[in-house]
This record gives sequence, structure tokens and C-alpha cells, in this order.
Amino acid sequence: MRWLAVVLLAAAPKLAAAADAPPPDAVDGIVYFGSASSSLTGDAYDLLRQVAATLRADPSLRLEVEGHSDTSASAATNVPLSQERAEVVRDFLVSLGIAPGRLAAKGHGAWRPVNDNSTLELRAWNRRVLFRRLERAP
Repeated sequence: MRWLAVVLLAAAPKLAAAADAPPPDAVDGIVYFGSASSSLTGDAYDLLRQVAATLRADPSLRLEVEGHSDTSASAATNVPLSQERAEVVRDFLVSLGIAPGRLAAKGHGAWRPVNDNSTLELRAWNRRVLFRRLERAP
């Protein structure tokens, strides 16, 4: 039991700091897609509602909606697919009341992977849409 008390005391400053930390910013979230798909999944809807709430809370915030893909198809297929993913996310945010001018959709294809594409599991991490903050609106 004594070792447990030592561990808890050592961890206490980190736990207290974590409790005081603000919640993660929804704009830092990532929307993932199935292979060769631009359909939103159930998890995506919750995240996108949070992103919309963040945008409503900060009317000067503008975002680039970045679409990405894995390398399981050619660039001629992946670039349009990644653009379609970005547009699906942008369109859903617009349907939630966000002005279209605050969202720029851009498909990057497979050019910016977060993992190599050597396995099905690693490729899944590359099929995503994420958000990049743009210059604040005047």
C-alpha cells in the first residue's frame, strides 16, 4: 500500500494540471472515412456538431477543411475523393448554420500521410478530414 501512496503523490501535480486544463478544442478533431468512401460515419456527426458550436462561439474563426486519402488508388482517384470528403464535411457544417464563406474545402489526396500505407490498419489513419485555422475574419 505504501508504494501506491508514493505513486499517487508523485502523480498528483499532473492530475491537478489535467483537471484544470481546458477541454480539447473540437477543431483539433479528425473525421475518418472508410476506404473509397466520402460518407460520414456516426462518430463524425458528434465531432462536427462540436466544431459547429466552436464556430458559432467565435464568429471570426475561419477554417480550411482538409481532405486526405490513402494510397490504395491512383492520384487521379485520390485527389477528387479527398476533395469530396472535404466538401461533405463543409456541407454538413453549412447545414448546421455555419456560413459557407468561413469554410474552405481543399482535397490533398495522399500527399500528406500520417502513417505509411503498408497495411490496412495504417492506411485507415490516412483517410481523414482535419481542420486548419485560417486568418481571422475582420
